[in-house]
Amino acid sequence: MRANNSNSTAWLVAIILLLSGSVAFLLIGEISYSQNSFVIQSTQITRLAYTILATVILTTMLTLFIYKRKRKQRIEFQRVLKQYHDIFMQSRDAFISTDFNLNVISWNKGAEQMYGYTEKEAIGNKLFNLIKSDVTDNKKYEVWVQLKQNGFWKDIIKQHTTHKKSITALISIAAIKDDKTKLITGFTGICTDITFQKKAEERIGQLALMVESSNDAIIVFNEDLEITNWNKGAERLYGYTAEESEGKIIPEFLAKQTSSKFLADTLKNLTIGGYWKSEDLHFKKNGQPLNVFVSFSPFKWENNQNIYVGIITDITEQKEVEKKLLDFNKALEEKVEEKTAEMREIFDRVDWGFCAFNVNDEYIFINPKASELLHKKKEEVLGKNGWSVFPNVENEFRNAYYKSIQTQKTQYCEFFSKSLNIWIASYFFPSETGVSIYFRDITYNRRNQTA
Repeated sequence: MRANNSNSTAWLVAIILLLSGSVAFLLIGEISYSQNSFVIQSTQITRLAYTILATVILTTMLTLFIYKRKRKQRIEFQRVLKQYHDIFMQSRDAFISTDFNLNVISWNKGAEQMYGYTEKEAIGNKLFNLIKSDVTDNKKYEVWVQLKQNGFWKDIIKQHTTHKKSITALISIAAIKDDKTKLITGFTGICTDITFQKKAEERIGQLALMVESSNDAIIVFNEDLEITNWNKGAERLYGYTAEESEGKIIPEFLAKQTSSKFLADTLKNLTIGGYWKSEDLHFKKNGQPLNVFVSFSPFKWENNQNIYVGIITDITEQKEVEKKLLDFNKALEEKVEEKTAEMREIFDRVDWGFCAFNVNDEYIFINPKASELLHKKKEEVLGKNGWSVFPNVENEFRNAYYKSIQTQKTQYCEFFSKSLNIWIASYFFPSETGVSIYFRDITYNRRNQTA
């Protein structure tokens, strides 16, 4: 191709020189010729010849300059065109063009990967034979009207590939029109597989719904300890709306403590262990104190920024129950019959399961809620050894039980009971005469935390 361009250039220069020389010769001959015996001096003829020759040379150089410039522009245009063609053919999105009757004209690698047909199989085939979708006839008519009026249509539709796999695709179609008649002669389309994105959006929507509907307070704050998200559970627990809480410094807003103390106690543990939980004292909008159980977890957000998600559970009632349990243990130790009867009545009414064991690990008390959670009647367990009633009890429960006896300190554990198919939280209160245990079903809370 370069040889042909060089030859063309040489021929163009030769033709220009030949034409220019001929013109110069004719002009000189015309001037020299005098019908009226008028003769121009030879010096004048020579000057005129030089002038014409210079004009020819300048014209030739200008012509060559223009030609080379246009040739350079054409090469650059071809290079850019090839780049666009390579991008078009190698793109992960499907680029497809058809004629007016929807016969495929071009089909890139993205279309091959998305729909399973090679370029050779697709070219010349009807588009609707290659791509199946859930688009109705009414929708097709709507697309046609949009293309006629605006020359463009875009929407998200469900499609089916050769692998019998359904995908969600973002479709953009542009009409190709004749420059003179302005009539549509074909179509070009870009198809982007957004199946994963749509599923992610649905998942995010589900999680957002779970967060908003959770009974626990779920709070998000940034590295500056500013609250950025505040769910309905937080509104119910503290009495502040999301608008009132946004931008507030979390330790000062909820716990009435300085940011420095919060950073020292909380974020340090988050950095080391990636998780932090504790019991704390918070305050409602009206100043009422709240006993809460707080768990914080760090996450990476946009631009590699850290955010923190806190799940806060109101344990005020639980703390009251614990106090009653401590009173009950004291009553058992003192063996005061009337106090025991009173406390038994209390624990019959509480919404926590409660069991008491003697030094031989035998049941001496079980309240109605415990019977309900364990699926055991009082008559089935009283006076019997706990390990014989539940021989396959989980190790977490067994270890906490014996540790409370050995250390004579309150123990706490959470475990999943395979036999009951629930998550259980248990507190163990030891004494010289046995162990008192209260427990509850925390399956709902655990599911919210893992979600």
